[in-house]
Amino acid sequence: MSVACEKFQQHFSGDRLRRLPGKVFSKRVPPDSCIRGRTSASLYRAFGSAILAHMQDGDIYKASGVIVVDRKVLVERSVNKEYFIHPGGKIEAGETPEQAVIRELKEELGITVRQEDLLFFDENTAPAAHSPEVQVHMKVFIVRKWSGDIAPASEVAEIRWLSSEVPQDIKVGSIMQHETIPKLKAEGIID
Repeated sequence: MSVACEKFQQHFSGDRLRRLPGKVFSKRVPPDSCIRGRTSASLYRAFGSAILAHMQDGDIYKASGVIVVDRKVLVERSVNKEYFIHPGGKIEAGETPEQAVIRELKEELGITVRQEDLLFFDENTAPAAHSPEVQVHMKVFIVRKWSGDIAPASEVAEIRWLSSEVPQDIKVGSIMQHETIPKLKAEGIID
């Protein structure tokens, strides 16, 4: 690993913008020596959203919020989609996973969430529902508090509240069904 790469990784771990003597990495872009020869997953683990603008492999990097009310978890289905998934979405270049969750929850559900009300819950990778050759990398946060009334907005067609017993009449995304719901149940958060 080059010296420039080591400095970038050291000073930008956790996606925090830091000043180096005589330099400011204002765009959080890692030097080329950090990128060459590494997989997208290892780059994402090392640099978080700083690397997103440089992804060439087609993988999807998302962040989502888990909202639980009365021991049931909220899922949403987008317009013209068949799967219910976590509220949330793609992390944009220069955005932290927490910022992405906050933005997406405002757009999709009309609620306001503060960063201090997010609690890291899990990180998962699974094949995309309609493109199994593409991997979805998801950082999942528990939303402990919000303001506003939850209602479908933007591209959201429908929301549902689920226990760990998923109804047979709906399809639930892989990460939600095989990772998040079982973990919520095991930790006693949902029924």
